Amino acid sequence: MSFTADFGVLRGDLKATVLGTGPLWAQAGGTFESYTQFIGASFSDRITLVGAGPVSVVVSASLHSVIGDPNDDTTSEVKLKIDALRNGMTRMEFAPLTHNVTGDTTTTLTFTVNGTGGDYFNLSADLSGLVTARMPEGVTGEYVAFADASHTGMVTIAAQTGSFTSASGALYAAPIPEPGSWTLMMLGLFASGLWIRGRSRPAPPRLMEC
Repeated sequence: MSFTADFGVLRGDLKATVLGTGPLWAQAGGTFESYTQFIGASFSDRITLVGAGPVSVVVSASLHSVIGDPNDDTTSEVKLKIDALRNGMTRMEFAPLTHNVTGDTTTTLTFTVNGTGGDYFNLSADLSGLVTARMPEGVTGEYVAFADASHTGMVTIAAQTGSFTSASGALYAAPIPEPGSWTLMMLGLFASGLWIRGRSRPAPPRLMEC
């Protein structure tokens, strides 16, 4: 189990395993019946709008998870909860981004904060998750159950008009793609350009038989 927290980025990795031979309960990590691991990572920051007139910023949160549940006796779930409190008075609440299915999943949340220079909002993000592995009662023979999960929550802020500052000094900028990703993007744009160029050419005359 491990987790890290920084302004704009929260990460956590979990794994739970039970091993045993039925019909006894499994023992793992000094526990009986089931074994559960939890993670919790969070940050909070104060975002101040900057500008002589109206200011608008867009806050984007994303949750990426990879969950492995090899059998019916394991569970995994992760949540990314975002809250914003405007000028210390008005709370903006959103349903948490929640993942609890096996596989590679990404979901996003986007909202806009409008105001004038000097307005502010307190931004908080909380990443929580758990994995549980259980050994069924009455099972016969050797039994193995494990659950694992890798989670990453990210928060970015982009100014549409004006700008903003953060009390932490974090920029909340979107991550820059890795060099390999840039190469794939350029190849994709090149291929798209060839396709569009080909489609823009006038069609050659065709003879129609009567």
